[in-house]
Formats: sequence, structure tokens, C-alpha cells
Amino acid sequence: MEDFIASIGQFSPYILMFVVIYFFFLRPQMKKQKQELNFSRKWFDFIFLYQFFMNFFKFVLNFMRKNIT
Repeated sequence: MEDFIASIGQFSPYILMFVVIYFFFLRPQMKKQKQELNFSRKWFDFIFLYQFFMNFFKFVLNFMRKNIT
């Protein structure tokens, strides 16, 4: 049992370093990537809908012009 406690004591600095690196470096970076992905998805949706409606209105206007004349 004492050997087990001693081995945990030897690895505790490495475990602590991993926890610190995770919470101060990796986790904020993952949060930032998630925010950027959501932002880019919103812009993609906006641009896609804008292009869709512009093409739809062009189609309708061209159709109306052909049928009027």
C-alpha cells in the first residue's frame, strides 16, 4: 500500500501539469474554436439565403418580362 501511495506521489506533478495545461490552454482554445465555428455557420446561412432569394427574384423578374411581352 505504501508503494502505491509513493508511486502516486511521484506522478502527482505530472498530473497537476496536465490539469493546469488543460484548463488554461486547451479548454479556452476549444471554446474559441466552437464560437468561431458558430459564427461562420451563421454567416454561411446568411450568404446562402441572400443568394437564394436574389436568384429567385431574378428568375421571377425574367419570367414576368417574358410573359408580358
